Amino acid sequence: MYSQLNLERLFQLIGRMPHQEYRREDLYEFIQTPVSVWPNQVFNFSASKDQIDGELAHLEELVRQGTIPAQLMLHPSQSHEWVIDHLKNRSYPSQMWTAMVHKLKEAVPQPNALGLQIRQIEHKRELELWLEIVETELMGNQPLDAGIFNRLMKDKSCYFFLGYANDFPVSTAFLFTHENSAGIYLVSTLKSHRKRGIGKVVTQQCLWKAQALECQRVDIQATTPGKKVYKSLGFVSQ
Repeated sequence: MYSQLNLERLFQLIGRMPHQEYRREDLYEFIQTPVSVWPNQVFNFSASKDQIDGELAHLEELVRQGTIPAQLMLHPSQSHEWVIDHLKNRSYPSQMWTAMVHKLKEAVPQPNALGLQIRQIEHKRELELWLEIVETELMGNQPLDAGIFNRLMKDKSCYFFLGYANDFPVSTAFLFTHENSAGIYLVSTLKSHRKRGIGKVVTQQCLWKAQALECQRVDIQATTPGKKVYKSLGFVSQ
């Protein structure tokens, strides 16, 4: 079964950093990163059918005030269709992701036939290259807070990977571990190098690392194009 615990622990880690905010309210939680497009999310929203319109109106007012982020993430295993219907009725733009999990015991090392070199990032300059790719390919050229990622890079629970093709950086992935689980985030590939299996290789590298750390499961949130790739690596939809 999919678990959001890894993602929530990552949000809490970021929220404890200077100038960031993580807060738990009665009916929702949120992570606020003022000068970064990511993560900035309201999540674990919970309201009854009688409450939901009033609570959504309240959230909208807080967004207008700049108190909370403007993005609401629903839990994939707890959201009800009627909640989604209410969001659609309020004309919220939406994007669908699929929760997937890998039990790791099925993970089998695969040869890197692409000749892709994958490095675990340890230095600021490589992290800058990593951020450039993520901002361009995942964030629509909106900025990420380099300070957040510099602190994450120094944390023992975080692992950043940068894939090189002919010594040119082309792909990214980020692995966050908590207790006996891991989560893979921010997998991206330059448009010029897509449809070559590069994303699959860099994701596999994260799986190998999670195995080496004796994690028992890895969670990931997949886009529609990514589902087929992750399924081929042993992830299953939840």
